[in-house]
Amino acid sequence: MLRGEEVTHHGLYHDVDGVTLAPVPDPPVPIWIGGTKPRVQRRAAKWDGWMPDSTTDTEIIHSPERLASDIAYIHEHRTSDEPFEVAFSGYSRPDDREMISAYAAAGATWWLESIHGRRGSLEEMMARLEAGPVRL
Repeated sequence: MLRGEEVTHHGLYHDVDGVTLAPVPDPPVPIWIGGTKPRVQRRAAKWDGWMPDSTTDTEIIHSPERLASDIAYIHEHRTSDEPFEVAFSGYSRPDDREMISAYAAAGATWWLESIHGRRGSLEEMMARLEAGPVRL
């Protein structure tokens, strides 16, 4: 559909009959795959990017070392030389340059700050937002 071709699909959950998307997105919409299982990582290798399951409600559970290993595994299965994005969601403080630098060195190309009510109070989350992004 994203190539502008007519699509007909009859699946378990969705049916599409002769639908064509217009206009076609230009540039194409990048497709990122999320998850940490090897089969998901192999699927991500065929597309434009990957986002691992990286946190619980309050902490990062994906170390920079594991991220580097997972990215290496994905690259073993890549057949394209096109750029590949890795979006990492985590928790930081404005002075966390060293921690975020470790994830960047491991191969993360995006840092997505995880802001939600289970992380802290509204006031704490607003203060984190007002402090701005961690700059490398």
